[in-house]
Amino acid sequence: MLDTLNKVLDNREAYIIARNNDIKSLRDASQYVKTYEGKINLYQQIYDKYYSYNYDSAMSYTRKIAEIAIENKDMQSCYKAYFQQAILYASRGFYTQSKDVIDKIDVNVLNKENKFLYYYSLLRLYSFWANYCQQTEFYKEYSQKRNEYLKKCLSLTDKSSIRYHMLFAEYNDNIKHDFRQAEQYYKDFLSKLNSSDRRYASAAYTLAQIYKSTGNMDMYERYLILSAISDKKSCVKENVALQDLAMYLFNKNPEENLEIAERYIQISFSDALYYNNRLRIYEISGKLSTIVKAYEANSQQQYKRQRLLLIGISLLFLGVTFSLIFIYFQKKKLVYQRVEVVRKNSQLTILNEQLHQLNIQLRDTNDKRESLAKLYIDLCSKYIDRFGRFQLLVKRKIKANQINDLLSQMSSSKLSEEESSMFINRFDKAFLNLYPTFITEFNELLSSEGKFRLQQPNSLTPELRIFALIRLGVHGSGEIASLLFMSPQTIYNYRHRVKAQAISPETFESDVKGLCRIIKT
Repeated sequence: MLDTLNKVLDNREAYIIARNNDIKSLRDASQYVKTYEGKINLYQQIYDKYYSYNYDSAMSYTRKIAEIAIENKDMQSCYKAYFQQAILYASRGFYTQSKDVIDKIDVNVLNKENKFLYYYSLLRLYSFWANYCQQTEFYKEYSQKRNEYLKKCLSLTDKSSIRYHMLFAEYNDNIKHDFRQAEQYYKDFLSKLNSSDRRYASAAYTLAQIYKSTGNMDMYERYLILSAISDKKSCVKENVALQDLAMYLFNKNPEENLEIAERYIQISFSDALYYNNRLRIYEISGKLSTIVKAYEANSQQQYKRQRLLLIGISLLFLGVTFSLIFIYFQKKKLVYQRVEVVRKNSQLTILNEQLHQLNIQLRDTNDKRESLAKLYIDLCSKYIDRFGRFQLLVKRKIKANQINDLLSQMSSSKLSEEESSMFINRFDKAFLNLYPTFITEFNELLSSEGKFRLQQPNSLTPELRIFALIRLGVHGSGEIASLLFMSPQTIYNYRHRVKAQAISPETFESDVKGLCRIIKT
């Protein structure tokens, strides 16, 4: 139900605009009405609109009614206006002034309706006065007078009227203290009214007080809300329900209901200012002070929490900022490392390719060395075979006493030349296969005039063959001569002639030993 009340409060300006428009229409109409009956009827309607909406305006129209009633010698209408003034005085706390107005009127000259209003004005006066003096010694006296005039009002009221239900409910509440009976009559009374009727608000508020006195706080809250809703719909500025509801909710749960209680009490205070009820303003000020102090304390508490929260958020922000900076540099470092990994992978790929090529060259070199080893074994095999056959030949010739024939065969060079030629050819092929760049590198050690050019592929010249053996580690001219089937002098001459064409004769042979360190395929 609080949601419904809040919606009505949010929309209260619309009710006020509608009330002001109604009043304006009635006031405009009153300017054009010429008859007394029409004018006093409009003034009465305007008074009804202002009653419990604006004290000063309501009082002004009771005076206008009394004035034109006197002018037209209509004293009953004048007395009615006086009773309305008395009730207005009492509602504002002007109890003595209210009693003075009533006391000036002789009850014996009043018609039945005004006689009821006479006692009803006294009933309302002593009801307000008793409520004001609840904590004083005057409360009992004023309560008794209230009850006395309540009985008078009941005796002058038709039992079938809605007014009787209202008064009889009040009778059961204040005199008989039969709260169950009072509750039933108030509910019956409420069922006959629209929630936009100000009497609905008054009855709902009184019923709420009955529930409070019996300890039924849920129903107390419910009917306070209904009364407050009716107050707003009927534009009752002289209201109590909303401020009582504010204090009830505040006392029920100060922390949870502080803001809504503060809103309700502020609206009640604004209503009291608008109605111009000094007693109500004073009454609300005390309640407002209590809520405002609690609101300020709560605001201070919220400020401290917000400050701590702000500090926490700031620290969190700094932490996030430093984390982002750290992540940025880590990411940058990671990118650099990735680039390095890519670069090293590229280098590794190149090195792997180079290693692959070296492995190919190594396998090729091994193949060439195997071919040289095969050549060496083959030559050894041939020479062993030749030596064996030669040995058999010698034995056979000696046994046959063919010494001269043996000497003749041994002096023959045909076989030696054939074998030496085969050896040299196989040597040339094997060497060039092992060192394919030998001739190119060798020529780089010579002047342009002394460079060698092969006449036949896979065939070395005698000079190149001599330095090929030097490259292989055979240094002495005698050793070279034996291997190449030449005389040492011939070897010496070749060496000397080639050396003379060298760019650096002094280091030529040592330079030759350093050729072809990297075996290329």
